[in-house]
Amino acid sequence: MDPLPLHTIIWLVCWSFWLFPFCASSGSRLLPDKPLSVGSTITSDDGTFALGFFSLSSSSTKHYYVGIWYKNIPEDNFVWVANRAMPITDPSSATLAFTSGSNLALSDTKGMNLTITHKTHALKRLISWRSPQDPSPGNFSSGADPDEFRQRFIWNGSTPYLRGSIWNNNLVIGQYVESIKSTIYYRLLTIDDEVYASFGLPPPSVALVQMKIDYSGKIKTRVWNSNMSKWTDLWSGPNHECNKFGYCGPFGYCDNTQPIVTCKCLDGFEPNNKQDWTASRFSQGCHRMEAITCGQGDGFLNMSTMKIPSQFLYVKNRSLDECIAECTSNCSCTAFTYTNMSIDAINGDETRCLLWTRDLIDMEKLIGQGETLYIRVNGLSGTVYCFCFSACAVRYTPLFPGPVELQ
Repeated sequence: MDPLPLHTIIWLVCWSFWLFPFCASSGSRLLPDKPLSVGSTITSDDGTFALGFFSLSSSSTKHYYVGIWYKNIPEDNFVWVANRAMPITDPSSATLAFTSGSNLALSDTKGMNLTITHKTHALKRLISWRSPQDPSPGNFSSGADPDEFRQRFIWNGSTPYLRGSIWNNNLVIGQYVESIKSTIYYRLLTIDDEVYASFGLPPPSVALVQMKIDYSGKIKTRVWNSNMSKWTDLWSGPNHECNKFGYCGPFGYCDNTQPIVTCKCLDGFEPNNKQDWTASRFSQGCHRMEAITCGQGDGFLNMSTMKIPSQFLYVKNRSLDECIAECTSNCSCTAFTYTNMSIDAINGDETRCLLWTRDLIDMEKLIGQGETLYIRVNGLSGTVYCFCFSACAVRYTPLFPGPVELQ
Protein backbone atom coordinates (compact mmCIF):
# COMPACT_ATOMS: atom_id res chain seq x y z
CA MET A 1 0.00 0.00 0.00
CA ASP A 2 1.41 3.40 -0.92
CA PRO A 3 1.72 5.86 1.97
CA LEU A 4 -1.20 8.27 2.19
CA PRO A 5 -0.32 11.96 1.74
CA LEU A 6 -0.37 13.87 5.02
CA HIS A 7 -2.88 16.47 3.83
CA THR A 8 -5.21 13.69 2.65
CA ILE A 9 -5.16 11.90 5.99
CA ILE A 10 -5.68 15.11 7.94
CA TRP A 11 -8.67 16.08 5.78
CA LEU A 12 -10.27 12.66 6.04
CA VAL A 13 -9.79 12.46 9.78
CA CYS A 14 -11.23 15.94 10.27
CA TRP A 15 -14.13 15.04 7.98
CA SER A 16 -14.93 11.97 10.05
CA PHE A 17 -14.78 13.40 13.56
CA TRP A 18 -17.66 15.74 13.25
CA LEU A 19 -19.50 15.12 16.50
CA PHE A 20 -17.13 13.98 19.21
CA PRO A 21 -14.00 16.15 19.57
CA PHE A 22 -10.89 14.95 21.33
CA CYS A 23 -7.35 16.23 21.99
CA ALA A 24 -4.12 14.88 20.55
CA SER A 25 -1.28 13.56 22.68
CA SER A 26 1.91 11.63 22.05
CA GLY A 27 -0.09 8.42 22.33
CA SER A 28 -2.39 9.50 19.49
CA ARG A 29 0.25 10.35 16.90
CA LEU A 30 1.55 8.51 13.89
CA LEU A 31 5.28 9.31 13.72
CA PRO A 32 7.59 8.97 10.68
CA ASP A 33 9.88 6.51 12.48
CA LYS A 34 7.01 4.43 13.85
CA PRO A 35 4.77 3.21 11.00
CA LEU A 36 1.50 1.50 11.76
CA SER A 37 1.21 -2.17 10.79
CA VAL A 38 -1.51 -4.81 10.94
CA GLY A 39 -2.27 -5.64 14.57
CA SER A 40 -1.35 -2.24 16.02
CA THR A 41 -3.46 0.89 16.48
CA ILE A 42 -3.22 4.44 17.70
CA THR A 43 -5.89 5.70 20.09
CA SER A 44 -7.36 9.13 20.64
CA ASP A 45 -6.44 10.86 23.86
CA ASP A 46 -9.85 10.32 25.46
CA GLY A 47 -9.98 6.68 24.38
CA THR A 48 -13.03 7.15 22.11
CA PHE A 49 -11.46 6.34 18.73
CA ALA A 50 -8.83 3.99 17.33
CA LEU A 51 -7.05 4.07 13.97
CA GLY A 52 -5.54 0.97 12.41
CA PHE A 53 -5.97 -1.95 10.03
CA PHE A 54 -9.05 -4.16 10.17
CA SER A 55 -10.64 -7.01 8.24
CA LEU A 56 -14.32 -7.98 7.90
CA SER A 57 -14.07 -10.60 5.19
CA SER A 58 -15.26 -14.09 6.11
CA SER A 59 -13.89 -15.64 2.91
CA SER A 60 -10.63 -17.55 2.63
CA THR A 61 -8.95 -14.45 1.14
CA LYS A 62 -9.15 -11.72 3.74
CA HIS A 63 -9.27 -8.06 2.78
CA TYR A 64 -7.64 -5.47 5.03
CA TYR A 65 -8.53 -1.80 5.33
CA VAL A 66 -7.25 1.25 7.12
CA GLY A 67 -10.02 2.76 9.21
CA ILE A 68 -11.13 4.63 12.30
CA TRP A 69 -13.66 3.16 14.69
CA TYR A 70 -15.26 3.70 18.09
CA LYS A 71 -12.91 1.78 20.37
CA ASN A 72 -15.42 0.97 23.09
CA ILE A 73 -18.36 0.00 20.90
CA PRO A 74 -18.33 -3.69 19.93
CA GLU A 75 -20.56 -3.62 16.83
CA ASP A 76 -21.09 -1.55 13.69
CA ASN A 77 -18.52 0.90 14.97
CA PHE A 78 -16.61 2.17 11.92
CA VAL A 79 -16.73 5.88 11.12
CA TRP A 80 -14.20 6.10 8.28
CA VAL A 81 -12.46 3.72 5.87
CA ALA A 82 -9.49 4.93 3.82
CA ASN A 83 -8.98 2.33 1.08
CA ARG A 84 -12.58 1.22 0.51
CA ALA A 85 -12.11 0.46 -3.18
CA MET A 86 -8.56 -0.94 -2.86
CA PRO A 87 -8.34 -3.48 -0.02
CA ILE A 88 -5.04 -5.05 1.01
CA THR A 89 -4.69 -8.80 0.49
CA ASP A 90 -1.16 -9.29 1.88
CA PRO A 91 -1.08 -7.96 5.46
CA SER A 92 2.59 -8.86 5.98
CA SER A 93 3.77 -5.91 3.90
CA ALA A 94 1.05 -3.42 4.85
CA THR A 95 2.10 -0.29 6.73
CA LEU A 96 0.72 3.19 7.27
CA ALA A 97 3.61 5.64 7.29
CA PHE A 98 4.80 9.13 6.38
CA THR A 99 7.55 9.95 3.95
CA SER A 100 8.27 13.40 5.42
CA GLY A 101 9.22 14.76 8.82
CA SER A 102 5.66 15.73 9.66
CA ASN A 103 3.46 13.85 12.09
CA LEU A 104 -0.27 13.28 12.31
CA ALA A 105 -2.36 14.15 15.36
CA LEU A 106 -5.90 12.88 15.61
CA SER A 107 -7.93 16.04 15.19
CA ASP A 108 -9.46 18.17 17.93
CA THR A 109 -11.89 19.72 15.45
CA LYS A 110 -15.49 20.49 16.50
CA GLY A 111 -17.50 19.73 13.46
CA MET A 112 -18.13 17.98 10.10
CA ASN A 113 -19.07 20.45 7.35
CA LEU A 114 -20.65 18.79 4.34
CA THR A 115 -20.33 20.96 1.21
CA ILE A 116 -23.77 21.48 -0.33
CA THR A 117 -22.93 24.15 -2.89
CA HIS A 118 -20.10 23.82 -5.38
CA LYS A 119 -18.88 27.23 -6.46
CA THR A 120 -15.24 26.47 -5.68
CA HIS A 121 -15.34 23.08 -3.94
CA ALA A 122 -16.72 19.72 -5.00
CA LEU A 123 -19.90 18.46 -3.38
CA LYS A 124 -19.48 15.83 -0.68
CA ARG A 125 -21.69 12.78 -0.26
CA LEU A 126 -22.09 10.01 2.26
CA ILE A 127 -21.62 6.73 0.36
CA SER A 128 -22.99 3.40 1.56
CA TRP A 129 -21.04 0.19 2.02
CA ARG A 130 -21.54 -2.58 -0.52
CA SER A 131 -22.80 -4.96 2.20
CA PRO A 132 -22.49 -5.32 5.98
CA GLN A 133 -19.21 -7.19 5.46
CA ASP A 134 -17.89 -5.19 2.50
CA PRO A 135 -16.96 -1.52 3.01
CA SER A 136 -16.28 -0.91 -0.68
CA PRO A 137 -18.45 1.89 -2.17
CA GLY A 138 -22.06 0.74 -2.50
CA ASN A 139 -24.94 1.78 -4.74
CA PHE A 140 -26.44 4.42 -2.46
CA SER A 141 -25.22 7.92 -1.69
CA SER A 142 -26.63 10.90 0.17
CA GLY A 143 -26.03 14.62 -0.26
CA ALA A 144 -27.39 17.93 -1.49
CA ASP A 145 -29.12 18.30 -4.83
CA PRO A 146 -26.33 19.57 -7.12
CA ASP A 147 -28.78 21.99 -8.73
CA GLU A 148 -30.53 23.21 -5.57
CA PHE A 149 -28.82 23.00 -2.18
CA ARG A 150 -32.10 23.53 -0.27
CA GLN A 151 -33.02 19.87 -0.66
CA ARG A 152 -31.18 16.62 -0.02
CA PHE A 153 -31.39 13.30 -1.84
CA ILE A 154 -30.45 9.68 -1.52
CA TRP A 155 -29.51 8.28 -4.92
CA ASN A 156 -29.47 4.67 -6.06
CA GLY A 157 -26.66 5.04 -8.55
CA SER A 158 -27.76 8.16 -10.44
CA THR A 159 -31.51 7.63 -9.81
CA PRO A 160 -33.26 9.58 -7.01
CA TYR A 161 -34.34 7.12 -4.31
CA LEU A 162 -35.44 9.34 -1.40
CA ARG A 163 -35.74 13.11 -1.04
CA GLY A 164 -35.59 14.99 2.24
CA SER A 165 -37.81 17.93 3.13
CA ILE A 166 -36.79 21.30 1.69
CA TRP A 167 -34.97 23.57 4.13
CA ASN A 168 -37.58 25.77 5.75
CA ASN A 169 -35.14 27.58 7.99
CA ASN A 170 -31.63 28.70 7.07
CA LEU A 171 -30.18 28.40 10.56
CA VAL A 172 -31.32 25.33 12.49
CA ILE A 173 -33.71 22.49 11.81
CA GLY A 174 -34.13 20.00 14.59
CA GLN A 175 -36.36 18.50 17.21
CA TYR A 176 -36.10 17.58 20.86
CA VAL A 177 -35.71 13.85 21.39
CA GLU A 178 -36.89 12.71 24.80
CA SER A 179 -34.83 9.51 24.84
CA ILE A 180 -31.55 11.45 24.65
CA LYS A 181 -32.76 14.63 26.42
CA SER A 182 -31.45 16.80 23.62
CA THR A 183 -32.21 18.42 20.28
CA ILE A 184 -30.67 16.94 17.16
CA TYR A 185 -30.10 19.67 14.61
CA TYR A 186 -28.96 20.38 11.11
CA ARG A 187 -27.29 23.71 10.51
CA LEU A 188 -26.53 25.68 7.36
CA LEU A 189 -23.59 28.06 7.37
CA THR A 190 -21.68 30.11 4.81
CA ILE A 191 -17.87 29.95 4.68
CA ASP A 192 -15.98 31.77 1.92
CA ASP A 193 -19.10 32.04 -0.26
CA GLU A 194 -19.84 28.31 -0.02
CA VAL A 195 -22.79 26.82 1.89
CA TYR A 196 -22.17 23.91 4.23
CA ALA A 197 -24.42 21.68 6.33
CA SER A 198 -23.54 20.18 9.69
CA PHE A 199 -25.24 17.77 12.06
CA GLY A 200 -24.88 17.44 15.79
CA LEU A 201 -26.00 17.98 19.35
CA PRO A 202 -25.66 21.16 21.39
CA PRO A 203 -23.23 20.95 24.33
CA PRO A 204 -23.07 19.61 26.97
CA SER A 205 -24.86 16.55 25.55
CA VAL A 206 -23.13 13.24 26.27
CA ALA A 207 -25.26 11.04 24.03
CA LEU A 208 -23.47 9.19 21.22
CA VAL A 209 -25.56 9.92 18.13
CA GLN A 210 -24.67 8.95 14.57
CA MET A 211 -26.08 9.46 11.10
CA LYS A 212 -25.51 6.63 8.65
CA ILE A 213 -26.59 5.51 5.19
CA ASP A 214 -26.59 1.73 5.01
CA TYR A 215 -26.10 -0.70 2.14
CA SER A 216 -29.87 -0.98 1.51
CA GLY A 217 -30.33 2.79 1.03
CA LYS A 218 -31.82 3.55 4.45
CA ILE A 219 -30.56 6.68 6.13
CA LYS A 220 -30.61 6.42 9.91
CA THR A 221 -30.13 8.61 12.93
CA ARG A 222 -29.05 6.34 15.76
CA VAL A 223 -28.07 6.56 19.42
CA TRP A 224 -25.77 4.15 21.25
CA ASN A 225 -27.59 2.46 24.13
CA SER A 226 -24.84 1.61 26.61
CA ASN A 227 -27.21 -0.33 28.90
CA MET A 228 -28.25 -2.67 26.09
CA SER A 229 -24.93 -2.42 24.19
CA LYS A 230 -26.56 -1.77 20.85
CA TRP A 231 -27.53 1.02 18.46
CA THR A 232 -31.13 2.23 18.66
CA ASP A 233 -32.70 3.95 15.67
CA LEU A 234 -34.19 7.35 16.48
CA TRP A 235 -35.30 7.73 12.87
CA SER A 236 -34.84 5.86 9.63
CA GLY A 237 -36.18 6.23 6.12
CA PRO A 238 -37.68 5.32 3.83
CA ASN A 239 -40.06 3.58 6.22
CA HIS A 240 -42.19 2.07 3.45
CA GLU A 241 -42.56 2.06 -0.32
CA CYS A 242 -44.81 5.12 -0.28
CA ASN A 243 -41.93 7.31 0.99
CA LYS A 244 -39.69 6.59 -1.98
CA PHE A 245 -39.08 9.33 -4.49
CA GLY A 246 -42.03 9.91 -6.85
CA TYR A 247 -43.79 6.74 -5.72
CA CYS A 248 -47.26 8.29 -6.03
CA GLY A 249 -46.58 9.83 -9.44
CA PRO A 250 -47.43 13.38 -10.62
CA PHE A 251 -50.03 15.18 -8.45
CA GLY A 252 -50.23 12.22 -6.09
CA TYR A 253 -49.05 12.27 -2.48
CA CYS A 254 -48.20 9.75 0.20
CA ASP A 255 -50.64 10.10 3.11
CA ASN A 256 -48.76 9.31 6.33
CA THR A 257 -51.65 10.38 8.56
CA GLN A 258 -53.67 7.20 8.07
CA PRO A 259 -53.17 3.81 9.80
CA ILE A 260 -52.40 2.31 6.39
CA VAL A 261 -49.99 4.60 4.54
CA THR A 262 -50.96 4.89 0.89
CA CYS A 263 -51.06 7.23 -2.11
CA LYS A 264 -53.85 9.72 -2.72
CA CYS A 265 -54.61 12.31 -5.38
CA LEU A 266 -54.65 15.99 -4.49
CA ASP A 267 -58.14 17.46 -4.07
CA GLY A 268 -59.53 18.28 -7.51
CA PHE A 269 -57.45 15.52 -9.15
CA GLU A 270 -58.15 11.87 -10.00
CA PRO A 271 -55.99 8.85 -10.94
CA ASN A 272 -54.69 8.64 -14.49
CA ASN A 273 -55.31 4.90 -14.39
CA LYS A 274 -58.03 3.95 -11.91
CA GLN A 275 -57.47 0.23 -12.39
CA ASP A 276 -53.79 0.53 -11.54
CA TRP A 277 -54.57 2.83 -8.62
CA THR A 278 -57.01 0.28 -7.15
CA ALA A 279 -54.31 -2.36 -7.50
CA SER A 280 -51.82 -0.13 -5.58
CA ARG A 281 -49.80 0.74 -8.66
CA PHE A 282 -49.44 4.50 -8.34
CA SER A 283 -46.59 5.54 -10.63
CA GLN A 284 -48.84 7.07 -13.32
CA GLY A 285 -50.14 9.56 -10.78
CA CYS A 286 -53.14 11.85 -11.14
CA HIS A 287 -54.59 14.54 -13.40
CA ARG A 288 -56.84 17.56 -12.95
CA MET A 289 -60.56 16.99 -13.16
CA GLU A 290 -61.03 20.54 -14.42
CA ALA A 291 -58.46 22.38 -16.53
CA ILE A 292 -56.99 25.69 -15.34
CA THR A 293 -58.41 28.76 -17.10
CA CYS A 294 -55.61 31.27 -16.57
CA GLY A 295 -56.76 34.86 -16.11
CA GLN A 296 -60.34 33.89 -15.31
CA GLY A 297 -60.25 33.81 -11.53
CA ASP A 298 -58.19 30.72 -10.77
CA GLY A 299 -57.85 30.09 -7.03
CA PHE A 300 -55.50 28.26 -4.70
CA LEU A 301 -56.39 25.21 -2.64
CA ASN A 302 -54.30 24.74 0.49
CA MET A 303 -52.77 21.48 1.67
CA SER A 304 -51.27 21.83 5.16
CA THR A 305 -48.50 19.78 6.86
CA MET A 306 -47.03 18.74 3.52
CA LYS A 307 -43.63 17.65 2.38
CA ILE A 308 -43.64 20.01 -0.58
CA PRO A 309 -42.75 18.84 -4.12
CA SER A 310 -39.42 18.66 -5.87
CA GLN A 311 -38.37 20.72 -8.93
CA PHE A 312 -39.25 24.15 -7.60
CA LEU A 313 -38.22 27.66 -8.60
CA TYR A 314 -36.80 29.83 -5.81
CA VAL A 315 -37.75 33.51 -6.19
CA LYS A 316 -35.56 35.75 -4.03
CA ASN A 317 -36.57 38.65 -1.81
CA ARG A 318 -40.34 38.46 -2.11
CA SER A 319 -42.99 39.38 0.42
CA LEU A 320 -46.02 37.13 0.84
CA ASP A 321 -48.15 39.30 -1.44
CA GLU A 322 -45.36 39.43 -4.02
CA CYS A 323 -45.02 35.66 -3.91
CA ILE A 324 -48.75 35.23 -4.50
CA ALA A 325 -48.55 37.69 -7.38
CA GLU A 326 -45.58 35.81 -8.91
CA CYS A 327 -47.65 32.64 -9.17
CA THR A 328 -50.95 34.30 -10.07
CA SER A 329 -49.43 36.24 -12.96
CA ASN A 330 -47.68 33.18 -14.40
CA CYS A 331 -50.09 30.86 -16.20
CA SER A 332 -47.53 28.05 -15.93
CA CYS A 333 -47.41 28.26 -12.13
CA THR A 334 -49.16 25.22 -10.66
CA ALA A 335 -48.43 25.85 -6.96
CA PHE A 336 -46.47 27.98 -4.49
CA THR A 337 -45.38 28.06 -0.84
CA TYR A 338 -43.96 30.83 1.28
CA THR A 339 -41.86 31.12 4.44
CA ASN A 340 -40.53 34.25 6.16
CA MET A 341 -37.52 32.95 8.05
CA SER A 342 -36.52 36.30 9.63
CA ILE A 343 -33.23 34.90 11.00
CA ASP A 344 -29.64 34.67 9.72
CA ALA A 345 -30.59 34.24 6.08
CA ILE A 346 -28.32 32.74 3.43
CA ASN A 347 -27.29 35.35 0.84
CA GLY A 348 -29.10 38.06 2.79
CA ASP A 349 -32.60 36.84 1.86
CA GLU A 350 -34.96 36.27 4.77
CA THR A 351 -37.83 35.09 2.56
CA ARG A 352 -38.41 31.82 0.79
CA CYS A 353 -40.89 32.02 -2.08
CA LEU A 354 -41.04 28.75 -4.02
CA LEU A 355 -43.00 28.26 -7.23
CA TRP A 356 -43.76 25.16 -9.25
CA THR A 357 -44.22 25.32 -13.02
CA ARG A 358 -44.13 21.56 -13.69
CA ASP A 359 -46.00 18.52 -12.46
CA LEU A 360 -46.03 18.28 -8.66
CA ILE A 361 -43.93 15.24 -7.78
CA ASP A 362 -42.82 13.52 -4.54
CA MET A 363 -45.26 14.91 -1.96
CA GLU A 364 -46.27 13.59 1.44
CA LYS A 365 -48.93 14.45 4.01
CA LEU A 366 -47.11 14.52 7.35
CA ILE A 367 -48.09 14.44 11.02
CA GLY A 368 -47.30 17.53 13.10
CA GLN A 369 -44.77 19.01 10.68
CA GLY A 370 -44.42 20.13 7.09
CA GLU A 371 -45.60 23.21 5.22
CA THR A 372 -48.69 24.59 3.54
CA LEU A 373 -48.74 24.07 -0.20
CA TYR A 374 -51.04 26.30 -2.29
CA ILE A 375 -52.21 24.47 -5.42
CA ARG A 376 -53.70 26.32 -8.39
CA VAL A 377 -57.22 25.18 -9.23
CA ASN A 378 -59.99 26.14 -11.60
CA GLY A 379 -61.98 29.06 -10.18
CA LEU A 380 -64.95 28.85 -12.52
CA SER A 381 -66.59 26.02 -10.61
CA GLY A 382 -67.77 28.46 -7.95
CA THR A 383 -66.14 26.44 -5.15
CA VAL A 384 -64.85 28.45 -2.20
CA TYR A 385 -61.30 27.53 -1.15
CA CYS A 386 -59.85 28.32 2.26
CA PHE A 387 -56.24 28.80 3.22
CA CYS A 388 -54.07 30.31 5.96
CA PHE A 389 -51.02 32.59 5.83
CA SER A 390 -49.01 32.83 9.07
CA ALA A 391 -51.46 33.34 11.96
CA CYS A 392 -54.10 35.07 9.84
CA ALA A 393 -57.12 33.05 8.74
CA VAL A 394 -58.60 34.14 5.42
CA ARG A 395 -61.09 32.82 2.90
CA TYR A 396 -60.38 32.99 -0.82
CA THR A 397 -63.19 33.14 -3.37
CA PRO A 398 -61.74 32.12 -6.76
CA LEU A 399 -63.96 34.52 -8.69
CA PHE A 400 -62.20 37.47 -7.05
CA PRO A 401 -58.49 38.37 -6.98
CA GLY A 402 -58.00 38.85 -3.24
CA PRO A 403 -58.68 37.21 0.12
CA VAL A 404 -61.74 38.04 2.21
CA GLU A 405 -61.26 38.19 5.99
CA LEU A 406 -63.32 35.76 8.04
CA GLN A 407 -65.84 37.27 10.46
